[in-house]
Amino acid sequence: MHKRVKYILLVSLFPLILSFSAGAEGETGKVRIGTDIGFHAGTVDDTDFALGAYGDYFLSDQFGVGPLLQFGITDDLFQFGMSIQAKGLFEVFDYSNLFLEVQAGLGFIHADLDMKDTTRSDTSVLVPLGIGLEYRLSEQVSISSKLLFNITSLELRGMADDEFHTSVFFGLIFYP
Repeated sequence: MHKRVKYILLVSLFPLILSFSAGAEGETGKVRIGTDIGFHAGTVDDTDFALGAYGDYFLSDQFGVGPLLQFGITDDLFQFGMSIQAKGLFEVFDYSNLFLEVQAGLGFIHADLDMKDTTRSDTSVLVPLGIGLEYRLSEQVSISSKLLFNITSLELRGMADDEFHTSVFFGLIFYP
């Protein structure tokens, strides 16, 4: 277990290291708010419908921090995750509207699984690691897609444990 924690911490520092190694994008002091729709694959109840929401404050030209909320819903499962994310945002080509986003975070996840005559629930640590693309439609609006790898340690008393599930999101980003 200790090797896994060290690996997670090392991978979590990747966006921070990358953010100091690339050129400036002029984002310092900006805030962005995003909403996502998609799915989580590999949960304890297979694939669920997912919603996401986040807000970022850019501390430097390419490095931002902020909360990430993830909701997952099936007929039998309700999942809620909240984490603080560190994000790096990098222009793909000079003077383009396409940006690469890398992120890592730390938080918690709670899951409720309804079985025939009982409900099982658990709360655990959540480490979301992700990569995505943002395309700016205007100064205030962007569209995005992202892939998140959610590392957890959910145990729902005898059910298959959820140590890892993948999220795919598509969404809108607003720069107020």
